[in-house]
Amino acid sequence: MAVVLMEESPFDTDMRSNEDVLRDGCFPLTFTAYSRPSDQIINVGCQSDSNKIKPAFHASMVRHPYTFSDPNEILRFEHVWTNIGDGYHSDTGVFIVPRDGLYQIMGTLWSTSGKTCSSSLYKIMKGLNYGYAGTKHARSNTVHALVVLKKNDRIYFKNRGSTSFQCHGNYHSEFSGWFVHE
Repeated sequence: MAVVLMEESPFDTDMRSNEDVLRDGCFPLTFTAYSRPSDQIINVGCQSDSNKIKPAFHASMVRHPYTFSDPNEILRFEHVWTNIGDGYHSDTGVFIVPRDGLYQIMGTLWSTSGKTCSSSLYKIMKGLNYGYAGTKHARSNTVHALVVLKKNDRIYFKNRGSTSFQCHGNYHSEFSGWFVHE
């Protein structure tokens, strides 16, 4: 079992908001995690040598049910909760990578009304992974990809080829991604 200690960061007492601190590439809290006293202590916080933005986004599918009109349709997650770096575009459903690096990409898709929800995660025009949520109401599938991306790469979920597929919107299906490392 890991123990996580939360310590105050100098950024908490700063006059900037936590969102401004995140935009500057720093986290408002420092986390120290260890499982044994002999383990190495890891601090997650601001890099002193860099104030580069660490892109992150999180969006939810609002339209319900989300019915596909095109067998190759790109899914749109219309409600944007977080968009640090302005890389996610809710009008197209595409995350345009603002900075080279290693990214964690994640999507959770839910089925609805006895219909299958099936889509693939794409990088540019190449499939990375796919998700399938079965025909019973409220089945889900989560897709993860830890992938090296270049600036202007395009990441998105695309229908797996049938207009009979249907996803549960109403903020249940989600799409997220965040910068991990240069």
